[in-house]
This record gives sequence, structure tokens and C-alpha cells, in this order.
Amino acid sequence: MDTILLKLAFQTSIYILWKKRNSRRHGGLCALVEATSKAIGKVIKNRISSLKYRGKQA
Repeated sequence: MDTILLKLAFQTSIYILWKKRNSRRHGGLCALVEATSKAIGKVIKNRISSLKYRGKQA
């Protein structure tokens, strides 16, 4: 489970950073570090809550 969360965090970080970069390049405002980290946390939290986790089944 740890590797899944690590992979999710990495992919989400890349996605959000790329999205902020594109916004900046196409006339948007620069986002603060706090806003970016909050957005990453929110996406990860929403993704985890949408997963159906099944523990070890016999």
C-alpha cells in the first residue's frame, strides 16, 4: 500500500505542477507555494477517499 500512495503522491505532484506551469505560461497568475501544496493535498485526499480498499481476503 505504501508504494501505491507514493506513486499517487508523485503523479499528483507532477500533474498539479504542470497545470500551474501551463497556467502561468498562458497568462495566468503565479500560484503561491501554499496554494500549490494545498491543491496537491486535496487531490490526493479526494483520490484516496474514492478508492475502494479491500484488505487481505481469505
